[in-house]
Formats: sequence, structure tokens, C-alpha cells
Amino acid sequence: HLGIVIIPGPNFLVIVKNSLAHSRRAGMVTARGVAIGTIVYVIAGFLGFTALLSQSVMLFNLIKWIGTLYFIYVGIQLILHANRTQTDVTIDTVKHSTFTDAQALRSGLLTMLSNVKSAFYFMFLFTTFLPADIDLQLKIVVLIMVPMISFLWYTILALTFSNHIIQTIYQKIERWMNVVFGTVWI
Repeated sequence: HLGIVIIPGPNFLVIVKNSLAHSRRAGMVTARGVAIGTIVYVIAGFLGFTALLSQSVMLFNLIKWIGTLYFIYVGIQLILHANRTQTDVTIDTVKHSTFTDAQALRSGLLTMLSNVKSAFYFMFLFTTFLPADIDLQLKIVVLIMVPMISFLWYTILALTFSNHIIQTIYQKIERWMNVVFGTVWI
């Protein structure tokens, strides 16, 4: 799981963006949202939802399109934000107060749940590597370990990218980075 988690994708992007643009706390809460989304995917896998997805092209395509639309929406919002004029305000005075914990948690959770890469991964994990008759003890271990690995990795990212020096550099190029982040999201 660690090998999959460290590959940059939408979860990586949302943690880095929130840590850079807002605060260490925002990055950490976003990481918590991604971990909660991981728990949802693990439970869905144990309940057979991933097997159902692997058998239903229509249901899988519906989820894929919802995720696609969400990513396009986020990308457009970032690009539009980049075009707004910015005043000379420091990160410490405004950005920490304008992005709430609920927004950070929601951004991590929605990114994880709409992440097609994650859906494929969990579908593959539960239909290929974990036997259908897995015992309760192993289910509990998987339910604890998989989200914990995700949370720890994304916490490291949040701590790294919320460093004051990195944030100061980001603040100087924020307009362009929002265009880059928005383009990558789309």
C-alpha cells in the first residue's frame, strides 16, 4: 500500500496545495480527510462494493464521471482564483483564517472518494489479493493499517509543504502555481 500511496496523484496534490496555500493544520486535516476516504474504500471492499464495481461497467463509469467532473470543477476554481488580484498580505494573517477545518477535511475526503486511481487500486486489491473468505482479524488489521499508512504519508507531506520557508516561496509564485495546480487537476 505504501508503494501506491507515495505515487503522486490527486491525493498528493490536494495535500500539497492545502499545506502550501493555507497552513500546516489545513494540510493535516486534509490528510485526515484522505484517511477517512481510505476507510470508506476499505469497508466498501469488504462489503463487496469493489467486486460489484468490477462487474458493472455502468456503475463504474458513473463513479468515474462524477470524479472527473469534481476534478474539473476544482481545477477551474484554482485557475479562476489565480486570475484574481492578490494584495500584499502575509500567509500568517489571512490564509490561516479563511480555510476552515471542515473545508480541509471535505477537500481531502472528496478528493479520495472521487479519485479513479484509488477506486482502481482498491478494486484490484479486494478482487485479486485479498481472499473473499478473509477472517475478521485480518479484516481489522487491513482496516487499521491501510488508512494509517495513508495518513502517515500524507502527514509527512503536510509537514513538509507547510514549512514557513516553502510557504513564503510559494506565496511569491502562488498565482502561477494555482494555474499549474488547476491544469493538473483538469
